[in-house]
Amino acid sequence: MLSATAAAHPLDVGALDLSVQAAHIEIALDVSSPFWRKLSGVPATAPPPDAKAVLAATLASGALTVDGEPCRLVERELAPAGERLILHADASCTRAADGSEGEIVWQLPFISRGTLTFQLLVHVDRGGAVEVLVLEAGSDTLRVAGSARRGFGDFILMGMHHIGATPSEWWEPTHRLHLPEGIDHILFLLALLLIDVQFVPVLKTVTGFTIGHSITLSLAALGLVRLPARLIESAIALTIAFVAGEDLADELAHRKARPRWQIAMAFGLIHGFGFARALSDLHLGRSRLLPALVGFNLGVELGQEVVVLVVAPLLWLLYRIPRARRIAAPVFATAILVLALVWFVQRAFY
Repeated sequence: MLSATAAAHPLDVGALDLSVQAAHIEIALDVSSPFWRKLSGVPATAPPPDAKAVLAATLASGALTVDGEPCRLVERELAPAGERLILHADASCTRAADGSEGEIVWQLPFISRGTLTFQLLVHVDRGGAVEVLVLEAGSDTLRVAGSARRGFGDFILMGMHHIGATPSEWWEPTHRLHLPEGIDHILFLLALLLIDVQFVPVLKTVTGFTIGHSITLSLAALGLVRLPARLIESAIALTIAFVAGEDLADELAHRKARPRWQIAMAFGLIHGFGFARALSDLHLGRSRLLPALVGFNLGVELGQEVVVLVVAPLLWLLYRIPRARRIAAPVFATAILVLALVWFVQRAFY
């Protein structure tokens, strides 16, 4: 069953920091308030939760062990920060887990019980050996067996997830079809390619979009430029509406489409701010942000190429039939335009 609406990105992301010192683990969990409400089933008007309730519903939802021996979790404090909840806790274990000693296994089923697209960025510091990885629904068990640095590939996959270029973003665990969080970026690319699917124009358009969003993704993720989320999300919807409206006008007037790389680059600057929110919500330090930024951006690019490689050949084959193009192009453009305007109203006024 197809979801009726797509609120679109950013992905609902959380962060879990583990600082391991011998048999003691200092823990900080950062999740959004909407995720907590979804997880706990409480309304937005409910009073703020306490640390014990958040611990029970999240970190204590599964067993934490070191070399098979259980650890005991104790909450310290809950520090609300705007729309984020930051829980500080401690774990006391019977086996040492720092350095290269001890395999940490933590079952975290709460990841799969919240929003479908929730992802948890885990940062583990074991005596100076740092490991970064990403957990998500269906893959919610943390395993840390050694001290080697990992995680770059996880950020690549996170970027691909964000733009909706992986099968898991289209199919729920119950095998129902649903729209991915990055559906707005996919429709923007579709609108850019809708009129001209020849190889050179497509290459120029995709390159322009890549340059544009890479610039602002980097600036925003590094904290050099900050804009209100409502403004960015509303503007992204308007970029889709503008390109789709131009597609429709060109088709109805039988005009040859003008080159799109300039507008793709300009609007890519806006989309880059949207991409960046998936990383900025994690509140990463500078040393951790650089590999995350490079990996995430690479994942977005790979995902973008997947979308183009799927969509462009299909449109090219369809447009080989003149009658099909005369019908399909205006219909596609109209559908994208209407959906983008609906998104704009939702994001700007609700």
